[in-house]
Amino acid sequence: MTRRKTPEADAQRANVQALRFVLPRGAIVHHSVNEVTSGDRRAKTRQAILVGMGVHPGFSDLIVLSEGRVLFLEVKSKTGRALRHPPATDL
Repeated sequence: MTRRKTPEADAQRANVQALRFVLPRGAIVHHSVNEVTSGDRRAKTRQAILVGMGVHPGFSDLIVLSEGRVLFLEVKSKTGRALRHPPATDL
């Protein structure tokens, strides 16, 4: 399914579908909400609430738990950009 103006979300949905197909039945594929993209006042308030709840900008989009292993995936479209040094990895 392709939606307009959401290439990163489309790519992520495709990745989740593929992972669910190839991973063992008990595997968990989880999306971590880590940012609100619009810049209006309500979005800024929502982002502040999320940060207060422990959200970290730059944290991986998908977390996969399978057979005792953890995989962190960052999904980007052709026009998306990743942070040079994601804050979540600067421990």
